[in-house]
Amino acid sequence: MNSYPMHRVVLDEEDTKFLDEEFKWKLVEIARIARDILLYLPRKIGDYVDHGIDHSKRIIGIINELYDVVNEYCSYKLDVIDVFLLKASAYLHDTGNIIRSREVHGETSASIIEKIVQEKFKILTSNETKALMMISWAHQGSLLRLISLENKFLKIRDKNVNIGFLSALFRLADALDVGVNRASPIVYEVIKEELNEVSRRHWEDHMAILRRALDPEEGTILLFASPEKIESAKRLADRITKELRECNIILREYGFPLKEVEVKRIPDEYVVYRRSISQL
Repeated sequence: MNSYPMHRVVLDEEDTKFLDEEFKWKLVEIARIARDILLYLPRKIGDYVDHGIDHSKRIIGIINELYDVVNEYCSYKLDVIDVFLLKASAYLHDTGNIIRSREVHGETSASIIEKIVQEKFKILTSNETKALMMISWAHQGSLLRLISLENKFLKIRDKNVNIGFLSALFRLADALDVGVNRASPIVYEVIKEELNEVSRRHWEDHMAILRRALDPEEGTILLFASPEKIESAKRLADRITKELRECNIILREYGFPLKEVEVKRIPDEYVVYRRSISQL
């Protein structure tokens, strides 16, 4: 491994949950690389909500939630290999934003995985590298990217890893990082006059969401919103439903239970909006 000076990274319980010692070590090294890159993202994506290390950490929490959902309801079960690939993707998927346009950051993230994580630091096996590159490539852009991976499997350790399933699950996990934690109201007050109209609305939609939850028994993603910001919450619910529908093209074949998004008003938790993937 090259001896580049990097920040020290300590993984917390959410990071290491479901991982063995080898994958914990690999995730520490990946997190060190990603942290240094993600610190500099604002130079390219200043109008966007959080795409930094905290975004990665929140996705890891979502992956832990989805682990329970998948392993209870789906025919494809997640194990230590799948969890490592998903959590490593959480750290690496947005690194490409640092050097190229937002529209192709998935491809650029894949290139960073190959040229930096693997070729310079030699952290991953060949198939681990390929898997992470494909997941990062498919996390944004056209639905055709996901569809192209639908029947893609790679042998890692002794398992045929379902890359299409993991790519769809990761794309959904990324989309589920919503809410006020991703769009700081303090930062919004500082930058709002500089934001374009689309970005301003995006920030406001995130700020409307105070909490998110999953209810797999009812097949529902729950968004809890401020009463005065219901319209913003509805817009965000529509975007999540679109992502859910696209990811379900692959996930539904394995019994994935989540099929709709509800907006509940705080504090009485009255359902004010419901959107199903069948309505799109």
